[in-house]
Parts: sequence; structure tokens; C-alpha cells
Amino acid sequence: MDSQLSLAEHYDTFIAAYKDDDPRAVAAQADISSRPHPAHSGKPNRLYASDVGLCPRRAMLRLLRAKDKPLSRGDRLMFHLADRMEQDLAAMFLWRESLVEYQFEVNINDRDNWGARGDVIGDYGVVTAVEFKSLRPNNFPAWKSGESEAEHEVRVEKKIKKEHHLHQGRIYRQYRNLPTRLCIADRGGSNGMRDYAVEGDFATTALIMDELEACRRVLPTLPPVLDKVLGVYDYGKTIKLQQNWECGYCKYAGVSCTPLSGSETWARRDGKYEPWRPTGKADETKLDDFLQKISEGVP
Repeated sequence: MDSQLSLAEHYDTFIAAYKDDDPRAVAAQADISSRPHPAHSGKPNRLYASDVGLCPRRAMLRLLRAKDKPLSRGDRLMFHLADRMEQDLAAMFLWRESLVEYQFEVNINDRDNWGARGDVIGDYGVVTAVEFKSLRPNNFPAWKSGESEAEHEVRVEKKIKKEHHLHQGRIYRQYRNLPTRLCIADRGGSNGMRDYAVEGDFATTALIMDELEACRRVLPTLPPVLDKVLGVYDYGKTIKLQQNWECGYCKYAGVSCTPLSGSETWARRDGKYEPWRPTGKADETKLDDFLQKISEGVP
């Protein structure tokens, strides 16, 4: 498979061929979609690569089999669309006669009771592990007036390369000993797919894995709920301290866990490009750190 093209470009080429009823593309998609999802091990107290970098309390509630909220119709549709896009990625490799493994196992053999399963291993000039992720359209930043395409792509990369996804990729890279890439798609279809090499030191990921193991050892005692986080709201005119975004999507929130609630306005400005004015509620050191991050395009 031509490694001069990005995986995102190969994916787009496959989708075009499939839509044009290319027989090999249609057959590749049918082959992949007919393969059943491998069953989870069902081993009690098992931690997974997908737990790393997210709320430790949520992972521990899963281990305790805590009561959760049923999936909504919208959630089911969202997961179905993401599954189909992931299948198309595997089908693209099969179409290119470059598929090595689909739904590959990762043996975390130096730790007790961990599991991981990645999406695709394909020959992309070199055999490469690929993890597919889909995001809501609002994760992709809008174009700024006057910015170049290169400048825009820098902001997109900083916003959509989520740290917990990178931790997963580092685990695959470490334990399968393969270069690893993230393929990230807008499941709303408003933005093209991007793909990035998984970089960063595995030692950081290993420390978080250590912390999760420490939480597991003291169950049923749970780690604390997530702290509130700062964010920009009201069309770029206020900075507020609000509930962590993870709590808003957590299936245990309001059932087996009570997240921190309430909102505090820490800064205001009259227009999107005007200077910020801290309020009396602001911790100015934390506010300055946050303003520095958003000036660098860090979400």
C-alpha cells in the first residue's frame, strides 16, 4: 500500500470506490462486516487499555458492576455509526490486500489482569497498528479568519488528538512492538478523516496504569469524583468552572455516582478578541495557566 498517501487519503479513496460499486471494495466491506466481534474475556476485575487516561472512578464502578444508565437510542446509533466507520477502515486495508489482523489482541504480559484489543494491523509500507476513533463534529475547530491551512491543521491536531486515545495507542505500540497510528473521524461527516502517529513516552502511560491498579487493590473504596474544569462558553465571552466533561457522558452519573455540580464564572470579556477580566471567584494562577493553554491551541 502506498505510504506516500495518508491513511485518511486511502480511506477516502476506498469510500469513493465503494460508493461507485467497485466489486472488490463491496466484497471487502461485506467480508469485514460479516466477521463477529470477539467476545470480552469476562474475567472479573479486568482493567483495559481504554480505561487509561479517563476517570478512575468510572473504571472502578465498572469493576464493581455498579448500576448504570441504559444506552439511549442516540447512543446506540452513535456506536453503530462508529462501528461501521471502523469496519470501513479494515475493509480499506483488505481492498488494498494489506490487512494483517482485524480486532487484534494485545497481551499485556507484565501486569496482572489487563486486557486490550485494537482495531487493525495493516501493511502501510511497514506493518502498523491502527486505532480508529470517531468524535462529535464540535471537537473539530472552525476556521479562523485569515489563518492558513497549515495553521488550521495545527489547531485541529491539538484539539482532536485526545490524551486517553494516545495512551491506548502507546499500549499497543509497547506490547505489540509496532508503530501505531490514530485514525480520527468526524462521525457527523462535516470534516475529513485525519491520521497521526502515536508519539510520547510510554512511561507516562505506565504511571497511570499503576494508579488504576492501586485503585483496584482498595476496592470497594472508590477514588474521588472528578474535579470541575475550566472552559470557554457564551460564544467566547466567558470562562467558567463547570462539571468535568466526562461526567456529562458517564453512564454511572446520577445513578451510582454524583458528580460535582454548579458553575462559577471566572472571567468575562466584551468580545471574542477583547482582553479577559477576572471575576472575584477566579483563582488567578489557575486562570492564567488556562489562558496560556488556550492561547497555544490546547483544548
